[in-house]
Amino acid sequence: MDKLLKSLFNKAQSEVYNIHEHALSDLRYVIERFTMDRYSEKERNDYFETFYNKELIDYRLDSEKLDLIKHFLFFLLFNFPDRAESVAKCVKVLFDPSINEAICGAIEFYMEKDDLATYELIFGITNTTNSAEYFKNKRVVELFQRIRKSGGKFSSALIEDEFDFFYNQGGRIES
Repeated sequence: MDKLLKSLFNKAQSEVYNIHEHALSDLRYVIERFTMDRYSEKERNDYFETFYNKELIDYRLDSEKLDLIKHFLFFLLFNFPDRAESVAKCVKVLFDPSINEAICGAIEFYMEKDDLATYELIFGITNTTNSAEYFKNKRVVELFQRIRKSGGKFSSALIEDEFDFFYNQGGRIES
């Protein structure tokens, strides 16, 4: 692991609020730039304004580092609940349907504890495709139905919107 990524990982585990929040914000933007291919000169200038650590402006991920980051994010989610919302914001920009089961586990863990983390984690599932393919996953559907009925203010409203969109597109949930 390189020096900058190791530094982000260490800072993300800091007990000091500003240190871990800045590190997670930077990590989210590092991930986003890679997953959305945002490396143009104009985007570089935009990101320069958002990074706390300006050294990261020229940092580029590769698939191997991204896999390492995925594992690290789930480690953080389950071991540092005080920063779950910020970690969930990182997870949602992974745009990776292969981690939906892990996201479901995290949603189940946080559903009654942290509505804003749950809200962000839902995007980790729904942002992975332009269609509602995730409605074909029985675990996702059951979890979304539970959130719809008894989730927090933000997460249940988001799920209601997802179901409305799905049904308005002619979707049908198979049992």
